[in-house]
Amino acid sequence: MTRETELAQPVIELFEGWEAWHEVSTGSVAADLVFTLGPRVAVVELKTLLSFALLEQCLWWKHWAHWVWAAAPPRKRSRNMAQIVFERFGVGVIEVGESARVVRQAEMNRRADVSYIRKALDPEGREHCLAGTGAGQRWTPWVRTCNRLQRHVAKHEGCTLRDALDTIEHHYASAPSARSSMSALLRRGVVKGLRVEKDGRALRLYSEAP
Repeated sequence: MTRETELAQPVIELFEGWEAWHEVSTGSVAADLVFTLGPRVAVVELKTLLSFALLEQCLWWKHWAHWVWAAAPPRKRSRNMAQIVFERFGVGVIEVGESARVVRQAEMNRRADVSYIRKALDPEGREHCLAGTGAGQRWTPWVRTCNRLQRHVAKHEGCTLRDALDTIEHHYASAPSARSSMSALLRRGVVKGLRVEKDGRALRLYSEAP
């Protein structure tokens, strides 16, 4: 069976000229692919089969994007009815094989509040993982903080956790909460690529060999 991650590249090629964003998380939900071109915003959800669950997912994005598409591999003729249902709700359908092609056009929502999606477009994590990747590997504010911490430590081996968190921009509400949370996570080995050494009351950070 074709995996969702295998559908991404043909769809990206179909949207030639657009900027592609993988696994864009808005907090509660994530879009497999978001495409931007100037002020225009389109969302494409990737699935191995057209379904009512996929339709519901696409309908949610219609409030926040100018166009919404469902992309899936070609199936039997019975799929034609599913395509018609998607079209009735204004959701476009893209068939993905070795290449991708539009079989049902998406309806444009000129009143879409695209600011909701644009706030979630983080250049640091634009290609952090492939579209269709599981939730545990998506780019999130916490993952961004970890990446920034790893980059800082790579340049300042042996720095203290306090100094590192005072230097980088993180997602925590305050410096004390950042130190408390990250200290516990580092000690438990949750933050990959870093190790800690106790130095009196301070924690010193070092890059861990892959």
